[in-house]
Amino acid sequence: MLRAKLRNEKSKIFYMNIPIQEISRFPSPGMGVPTSFAFSPGGDRIAYLSQPPLAKECYCSRSSYSKDVLIVAPSEQREQKESLDEELRRQRQRNLGLGVTHFAWIDEKTFCSTEW
Repeated sequence: MLRAKLRNEKSKIFYMNIPIQEISRFPSPGMGVPTSFAFSPGGDRIAYLSQPPLAKECYCSRSSYSKDVLIVAPSEQREQKESLDEELRRQRQRNLGLGVTHFAWIDEKTFCSTEW
C-alpha cells in the first residue's frame, strides 16, 4: 500500500492509500493531471498535454493570457480498432492514451504534434 499526499483545489492537504496494483493503471476519472510540459524557444510560453475524459489535448499558456488556450484537439476519427502489433507496441511504450500524445516546438509560435 502506498500513502499518497494530495492537495485539493482549496489547497487543503489530505492523504490517500493507494494499492500497489493500482499504481500502473490510468488515473481514475478526475485524477488526471497535465503532462509533457515544454517551454517555447523564447521561454515566454508553455505548452502541455491535458487529458479530459476521452483523449489528450494540447494547451498553451502565457503570462499575459487570462486562461489556457486549446491549441490542438484530437480528431473525431478515432473509432477504428488497432492491429495487435500496434496495441502491443503502445503497451510496451506505456503510451495508452488517445488524442495528442507528443508535440514539439518548431519556433516561437509554431509546433508540431502527433496523434494516436
